[in-house]
Amino acid sequence: MLNIEKEILLDALSWIIRAVPLRPNIQALEGIVIKTNSDNTITLSAYNNELYMENTVPTKKSDNEEIIIVPGRLLFEMVKTIPGSEIEIKKDEKLNKFVISSKKTKFTVSSISPDEYPQVLTKGETIGNIEAEDLFAAISKTYNASNHDETVPVLASVKLSFSDNKIQYDSTDRFRLAKAVGVWENSKNCKEEVLVGSRAINELSKAFKDKGKLEIYLKKGNNDKNTTIAFSTTNRLIILPLLNVEKFPPTDTLFTDKYKTTVTVNSKQLLECLSRANIVSTRNRVMLEYSDNEIKINAGDDKDIASTSETIPASIVGEPQKVIYNITYLQDGITPINSDNINIKMNEPRRPNEIVAIDQKRKEIENYRYLIVPISS
Repeated sequence: MLNIEKEILLDALSWIIRAVPLRPNIQALEGIVIKTNSDNTITLSAYNNELYMENTVPTKKSDNEEIIIVPGRLLFEMVKTIPGSEIEIKKDEKLNKFVISSKKTKFTVSSISPDEYPQVLTKGETIGNIEAEDLFAAISKTYNASNHDETVPVLASVKLSFSDNKIQYDSTDRFRLAKAVGVWENSKNCKEEVLVGSRAINELSKAFKDKGKLEIYLKKGNNDKNTTIAFSTTNRLIILPLLNVEKFPPTDTLFTDKYKTTVTVNSKQLLECLSRANIVSTRNRVMLEYSDNEIKINAGDDKDIASTSETIPASIVGEPQKVIYNITYLQDGITPINSDNINIKMNEPRRPNEIVAIDQKRKEIENYRYLIVPISS
């Protein structure tokens, strides 16, 4: 059926395996689809209801156009361990199975009927392009603020708002809110708001990291099942289904420009303190006291077995404050920031605090804002 270099096939499988579900709700989804093309290439694809992935690679030889589906994770392990530099895949008509062979080693594997494989997502029309590293940076800043248990799908999502030359990314789990702004090339004067699953868009951004320029496609239909967003390189494609964006809560109104206290602190130094506090905190809590141009970080366990307290310098403008945070939520808001210093801005202790990056001139960098709701004492 086809001959292909092992390195090429293994690279394609390593990339696409993330779309093969571990526990599929439809058994056929455990398969990877291999389609042989007339131009001596093959297209591998996989689908898991959250994302569809496709990768086209060259072969040394391929016969007539044909589609086969074989268990994806099994195929990946076979190709990874088989010796030799070239692999042959052909059908054994007597056994009605496919043979994967190289040198003197061969595997046989049953195929999955194409009739059992569900209909997959399709891409729409191109609307522009984006640098893969810009997409990765924006999703890295917003993914953690979404709800990861997916009990409420609209909160396990990231909203993308396309405008003239910018994309705004928003996510929230009701306890924190992240907003990032990135650039893109808008080729169709697109001004749309779409909602995608946060886990899927996170996988997509990691899969395309360092892959250069990505083409963006948008498909709008009459219902959620017919709407998709897709990103592609010259030979790789990922398609995501869209959620109902109208159900996403309004977020811009939660930000304010008026705060009673603004604290400027070194982000790396604060993160190191929070990591140490996390060692002894049994309920993932930490108290930060802001006063006298310093921050006092206090944490401990419920049984008074261990505790920590340390002080770091800061610049404080406004009223002294004492705030209790979820340590993980606080770390998630600071970690994506690349600048040396941040501003933490607050009003009353129970009102959301805002975290923003600042440059060397202490001017706020407007491409990322993070709100965190303090814990009631």
